[in-house]
Amino acid sequence: MDPSDASGDDRVISAFEKHDEFVELLTAFLAVDLLAEPSPAEQLAEDRTLTKLTAILDEYQEAAYLLDPYLEELVGRPIESVRSYASHVFQTGSLGPTTRLEMLAKLIYWYTKTRGYKTIVRYFPHETADFAIALGLLTRLLETVIQWEVTYVLLLWISLICMLPFDLTLFDEKGKTPVATTLEIIGLNQLSKAGKERDAAAVLLSKLYIRKDVADRTGIFFTWGSRTVQAADDVYSSLGFLQVISELLKGGTHAALSGYLPDIRELLEQIKAEPILMKNTLIRKYCSKISGRLAVMQLPQRSAPKTVRSIRMETGAQNHEGEAEELDEDVPETLDEHIEELVTFLQDKDTVVRYSAAKGLARISERLPSEFANQVLETILSLYAQYEEAVQAEDYVPDAEGVWQGTTLACAEFARRGLVRGEQLSSVLDWTSKALLFDIRKGAVSVGSNVRDAAAYVMWASARSQTVEPMRPWALPLAQRLVSVSVFDREITIRRAASAAFQENVGRLGLFPHGIDVLKKIDFYAVSIRRHAFEIAAPEVAEHKEYRDTLLNHLETVTLRHWDPQMRVLAANACRRICELDLASLGPALAARQERLLPNPDSSVVHGALLALANVAESMGQTSDPELQSARLQVFRSILKIPIRRLQSFRGEQLLGAVCAVLGASISHAALDLHSMGPPWLEILEIGMKSRDELVQDAAAAAWSSTSSVLNCKQYVERWAKEFLTTTPSNQRGIAKVFGKLKYASVAPCVGIVTECLSAAVTGGDSRFNSTIEVRRDCFIALRLILCQDGVIIGSDDRIEIFRVFLRVIHEGLRDYTTDQRGDVGSWIRLEALKALGTVLARIFQTCTELRVPLHWLASDQIHQLLAVLLKQGVERLDTVRDKAGLQLAAILSAHSHNAAATATWKIEAEEALTELCNDEEGRTWKEGSWFFPKVVRLLLIPTYRTCLLEGLVFGIGSKTESTLGPAGKALSDFAAELPISKTDEYTFSLNQLGRDLLSLAKRDANNNSHFIPYLQTFLVLLQADVLQTLVEDENGKAFLQELVSLAGRNASRIKNVQRIIVSMNIITSAAPNPAITPMALEPLLVFLTHPIPRVRAETAESLYLVAQTSELLGENEDRGEELLLETPWLNGHESELKPAAEQIVQLIREGVE
Repeated sequence: MDPSDASGDDRVISAFEKHDEFVELLTAFLAVDLLAEPSPAEQLAEDRTLTKLTAILDEYQEAAYLLDPYLEELVGRPIESVRSYASHVFQTGSLGPTTRLEMLAKLIYWYTKTRGYKTIVRYFPHETADFAIALGLLTRLLETVIQWEVTYVLLLWISLICMLPFDLTLFDEKGKTPVATTLEIIGLNQLSKAGKERDAAAVLLSKLYIRKDVADRTGIFFTWGSRTVQAADDVYSSLGFLQVISELLKGGTHAALSGYLPDIRELLEQIKAEPILMKNTLIRKYCSKISGRLAVMQLPQRSAPKTVRSIRMETGAQNHEGEAEELDEDVPETLDEHIEELVTFLQDKDTVVRYSAAKGLARISERLPSEFANQVLETILSLYAQYEEAVQAEDYVPDAEGVWQGTTLACAEFARRGLVRGEQLSSVLDWTSKALLFDIRKGAVSVGSNVRDAAAYVMWASARSQTVEPMRPWALPLAQRLVSVSVFDREITIRRAASAAFQENVGRLGLFPHGIDVLKKIDFYAVSIRRHAFEIAAPEVAEHKEYRDTLLNHLETVTLRHWDPQMRVLAANACRRICELDLASLGPALAARQERLLPNPDSSVVHGALLALANVAESMGQTSDPELQSARLQVFRSILKIPIRRLQSFRGEQLLGAVCAVLGASISHAALDLHSMGPPWLEILEIGMKSRDELVQDAAAAAWSSTSSVLNCKQYVERWAKEFLTTTPSNQRGIAKVFGKLKYASVAPCVGIVTECLSAAVTGGDSRFNSTIEVRRDCFIALRLILCQDGVIIGSDDRIEIFRVFLRVIHEGLRDYTTDQRGDVGSWIRLEALKALGTVLARIFQTCTELRVPLHWLASDQIHQLLAVLLKQGVERLDTVRDKAGLQLAAILSAHSHNAAATATWKIEAEEALTELCNDEEGRTWKEGSWFFPKVVRLLLIPTYRTCLLEGLVFGIGSKTESTLGPAGKALSDFAAELPISKTDEYTFSLNQLGRDLLSLAKRDANNNSHFIPYLQTFLVLLQADVLQTLVEDENGKAFLQELVSLAGRNASRIKNVQRIIVSMNIITSAAPNPAITPMALEPLLVFLTHPIPRVRAETAESLYLVAQTSELLGENEDRGEELLLETPWLNGHESELKPAAEQIVQLIREGVE
């Protein structure tokens, strides 16, 4: 994935696509007995199922509404299972195992986490009869240690049932605590918890206290809350108290709570006076909520219009009379205190507090007379005014973020309720248009995305609440601003929010120019991927002239100066694509404006300007228009405005790379004719080529590629080739990149020098050259790129020898298994070698008819050698290498089969089988080991590919990668089990031959542990699969097994590598039960049992014990042998104790066989 797409760009989810999978998993999850304790294996399986279910729900966290049509099915079944469990407990009075109940509660909690408890609780059973069973289960569970999810779910369930109109005293039992008191005690206890159960307890208590039959206990609750707040040392209890108060004010009636409103106000003041409590974000949030709801409860219900459309606009006596009536109504004196308090909370440092205050102010204003509501909105807008000078100077301070977001959220809530009217609409839209661009650099990141999101909310709400005429003057500027943010904002959420606001305006007001057409180009999906938004959606919108200049202006003034370099890169690409709509007028003008920014001291501004110049110059270079060529030359000259010392300064790499890009895009014959009048381009490109930054080197290499089209670079190439062997690795990488990008049509004599230099770097052919893995990788890439240039090597008969050297280099690269602290870094070389191999063979096949003597270029046996080493990579441990090998083989076979001349010239052995391996009907790739390995092992029947395939399979089986070890080992074992012991007329390959081939390869690498151990592991896999044991039926097979045991046990006492010792020991213990092998195994077994390394001794004893359990290894001495193996202290015993035990075990094995 391109890095520019990395941050925040998620895949687009438009439906509950995994419904069927989820239901299948849910059915399996619920198909168990809740009253039974699961076995360890069952619990592991159920945990995995639960993990899969929650993982699917997590995918829909940001689009949870997509689950709504299915919630009755998804929630109803689990909660019904909980109900059945509760009924059983209620009827029997005994609490069964709770393991599965806890997992079920966790799933239900995950529903509430994804969709919100208010939505999920609707699907809970809520009959009066459920109250007793739910409370009974909760009471019993609280007497034990239980997972909090169970408590949370049961509290929510009971809170729902408490809303039913029944008398709680019906459930009271004589001599026991009343049910209402029990519920209150449970709720108050849970209020002090730090987790989600506190939230559920608050909901339960709020539903309890608004019941008429519990109204007398509300005062007791307030007394408890007062004591808790005064103590000020229990934040969680204070927070729980505030949550209950908030829920009470939300759901209770004025009459029921009127007597407690002063108490609530007093408690609120006490909390605000406690610094310890006010440091907590949630406490401030609930203070804000309570303050707003207190104010609302003191105001009369007013049938205020939800949208301005419904406001009667008539002017007459009736209207004035209505206003007078409004003004005459009493407004509580304490209202100003509440509004002032909420305005303060509107500027809080935390978003949740600000949003709560914004909603509170809007709800209050909804019940106020129009004039008073307007005054509240004016107070809110005045918060913007303190930053008016900063807006004009485009110099925001980071602390402004909170105020801007709070104010903008308040404006959005006012707009949503139709409370923004007349002149205030202009003020709101003016400020929120500025808020759409709010972005402040803060260290390595920026802040302001929440402000921009709130501004988009205002635009969306305004479209829903306003009529056409008030919005008409703002139609064009709003459309232009929303389109710019939709396609050019960094954050996916902001782009989507701006797109939604644009859509709402188009659908409801119809004032935006080309609204429907533009909306198609910037809809929810089009703006979801950042690169698509910049490079496709934006140019499409720019086809409409009303938006073109605004888009370009936004790119130049905002995005090209963005703190994120990747945003600047995308902005430059977007500039180019938009300018191409009218290059003659837009290109030179944009280049001139950007050129004026080059002396700017801000590196971000200069970097963006250079990227824009590079892109526009590249577009100009594709035309022959004299004016555009003149403008392109001026771009080349503009580099004079950037001194070289700035490019070489600390953190100057970005500018250096961008300058190289400009030079590459603007170089021309006219530019070279400038000589001393032009910039020092040659020096700059040399600096770029030798930079330590890889991106700068890439830019310099691309610039040299363009330069080689207009300049003979022979003298430079010769100089670089001489420097290459002795310069630093960083410089070597830069030179290699340039070598790969040069156009050799103009420097044909240098091809031999370059390829010799690069080949020496890859193969280590020159003793003076000490390359790093990165240098070798870049040299491989360069060689491949040179080979891809038409007519440079392939097709030129005098360069056949260079081509053959190239093939040898590929062969060497595919054998690179270099490792360091980063792991298998040699895979970088193998990947590039695979790409080169695929490229060279495909190109040879495609140009077969152009070659004078094709077989001089590539002999038939060479093809099979190369395909064999490619197949070796295809069965190795790394998924990426296997996948690349499969793709390259598919390309080679496709090029061969589609060219009749190539098919006639070269015959590929088993081409049909290879083609079938590359073309799976279900689209599976070589990464999928469980599918791939069983198929590829069949190629072992073909002698041409056998040796390389075995080498690759051995390395795959011997890897630490579970995805390779399992499938590869099983596939080889299954294949070997099908083979006959010896060759027959029907089978030309036998199990005996397979073992001999592996043994021969193992002996070759016996002195290299990194190669030898995988062979031992492969033999162990075959032994443990009971494949090789059948060889004892054949004399040759028996001799092979004896040779294998001898090889594994050779020098056992002198081996230092623990992994090799352990594998060798396991081979010998696995083979030891065979009477033909046992005598040979005794001596090595004694060595392993008395080895100085404790781990070796312990694992040998364990392995012998397991083998003895499934074989006749100890014969009649089994009990005594197992006793010695189990009771001897192999890990920490003394030699005087261990050696006699080991000798006795070996003697028992000898006697058992005899």
